[in-house]
Amino acid sequence: MSNKIYDITIIGGGVAGMYAGICAGLRKHDTLIIECSSELGGKLNKYPNKSILDLAGFKSILARDFISNLKEQLAIYDSSVEILLNSEVIGLDKQEDLFLLNLNNGQKVLTKTIVLANGMGKYSPRKIPYEAKNIRYHFNNPFEFKDKEVAILGGGDSAVDYAIMLQSLVRKLYLIHRRCDFRAKDESLFRLHKEVEILTPYLVDNIIIENKKANNLILSNSSTNEIKEVSIDEIIVAYGITQAEDIFQSLVTCDSNGISVNIDQETTYQNIFSIGDSCFYKAKYKNITSALGEAANAINFISNKLRPEKVSVYFSSTSN
Repeated sequence: MSNKIYDITIIGGGVAGMYAGICAGLRKHDTLIIECSSELGGKLNKYPNKSILDLAGFKSILARDFISNLKEQLAIYDSSVEILLNSEVIGLDKQEDLFLLNLNNGQKVLTKTIVLANGMGKYSPRKIPYEAKNIRYHFNNPFEFKDKEVAILGGGDSAVDYAIMLQSLVRKLYLIHRRCDFRAKDESLFRLHKEVEILTPYLVDNIIIENKKANNLILSNSSTNEIKEVSIDEIIVAYGITQAEDIFQSLVTCDSNGISVNIDQETTYQNIFSIGDSCFYKAKYKNITSALGEAANAINFISNKLRPEKVSVYFSSTSN
């Protein structure tokens, strides 16, 4: 075990975790980011061609470009912010005023504070009970679907964003949702071409699979009981994600919405904080801009707590 004691250890290297690292770097705190996958970026890595429309200062930016920008900004502070990829916290002990984190690679980390930015743990796509080589849960290259007949299942932001990406490439596009109302942003819905066939409220009753390939969708209208059969080349399932529990959930107060935090993003366990999709509070709106604000608030509070003599100093990206 290294004798180094970190001021802040951030669990999760997605958007919230990276920006928390940037904020900690601005304040010259010894910081460690622990990410369980092989790259930073979190869930946005699953949707690299998704257009992000609600970031201040950007009319539109692709997810992959936003991640790249954050990585470049984070690299400025590499003298004080370290990154551990392919690493996971599998054990936690309290040693007086410090936390001792045990990692899956055998490393041990001592830290004064912990910031949970991991979306309440590892995640995986919510799957359907069918398997075929043309049933997808995400994709990187939209041109794979050029001139094909494609069905997208889901009614959230991811489903509609996929439809926007593909609508000018494919021969035929179906957007199939079990309810009449969509959870996606209104702005995104307005961007759908009229040629996209929206089927609501339809449930998937069956998928006809031959030679390990899905050929037809059997749908039923939940209001009229009408049965509809749709011929497809590809199916994209966008039913959201499922999250695995982690060791931190047993320490803090949480429910189905996330980890409970106060106005300073602190959990019910002292010196453990939560930001981004992992946390919840009244009027919480889960999007990127909220996560960025929560990261800044948490790091600012931690910094003032660790260095109370500097509490009146204001830090920002223009301080240099």
